[in-house]
Amino acid sequence: MRKFINVFGNTNCNKDIMDNADDFSDLIKAKLIPDNGFDAPLYVMWELTSMCPNKCIYCYNDSHIKNKDELNRKQIFNIADELIKAKVFQVCLTGGEPTCSPEYFDLMRYLRTNGIEIGTILSGANLNKKKIKKISEYVDMIQISLDGSNASVHDYVRNKKGSFDEAISAIKGFISFGKQVRVSFATTKYNIDDFKNTAELCKSLGVASIRTQKLSISGRVKGNEEQIYASEEQFKKMEKYIHSNTAPIQIEYRSPSEHIEFGIKNGFATVMRINSEGLVGITPYIDVYFGDLKKDSFQNIWNKTKKGWHNERMLELARVMNSRKNGTLLDPLESRLFL
Repeated sequence: MRKFINVFGNTNCNKDIMDNADDFSDLIKAKLIPDNGFDAPLYVMWELTSMCPNKCIYCYNDSHIKNKDELNRKQIFNIADELIKAKVFQVCLTGGEPTCSPEYFDLMRYLRTNGIEIGTILSGANLNKKKIKKISEYVDMIQISLDGSNASVHDYVRNKKGSFDEAISAIKGFISFGKQVRVSFATTKYNIDDFKNTAELCKSLGVASIRTQKLSISGRVKGNEEQIYASEEQFKKMEKYIHSNTAPIQIEYRSPSEHIEFGIKNGFATVMRINSEGLVGITPYIDVYFGDLKKDSFQNIWNKTKKGWHNERMLELARVMNSRKNGTLLDPLESRLFL
């Protein structure tokens, strides 16, 4: 399985083809997938820390300050051992800003040298040439967040002066070491009209693709939708550009609701979210958890998690999350929920 699974949506290709690919019913009928789901997640999204030098206006998990109950080094590597034992295909190290974690580099090397493909999502912060080279040795997929074609736009959205220069430096650095770089662009009312310029900048930098999607109404967007969320007119303009096939670079534009629709359709989970405190969920856009890795084993929690889409409460929440039917996910919870 060489293609890196993308929990946030996939390439903007023919929708019918993607629908067929996302439906595992034929594989289930052919007994190529166990009736109770996979023995381990195909993809793990691991939020190593909630620390982040940026304070993006749209952050889905409200990252900035370190959570007091974050996993310690011993706990992190105990979980890593369990992921290796379970033969997980791929782990994406993210955050917050994952480079703020003291364990980031050691964990990356440990997982990769034990047969797990590694991806990482970075802002460009805390990096220099030596660190970029080190990451390049172990990472299979690199995604850099770039939310504008200039510092004025990007730095405003990410709430940190100098963050644009950090992102550009990181992109150039990874490409200089022969790595394929993907860029993510978060759509807000402040930067969506700059998407075309950002795509052109990415092309000039040698970026492989740029992905974007509608924001989920969670984290910092929740309760502030009118101030942050792009208008329908803005989305229509951007979508017209994307579907015109005039962009100079591959654009990935799909719905963040796809993994929820997949779960409801097929009845089992393929993705595991581990947050910085070791709590385990099946979607990054809502604080619903099936266990705590500080208190229980990975395998026990996964056995609950993989059946999470059969849970009536989870199904009820998923329907509310996807109620707009336009790719926008809504977080209806006021506090964490354990199932």
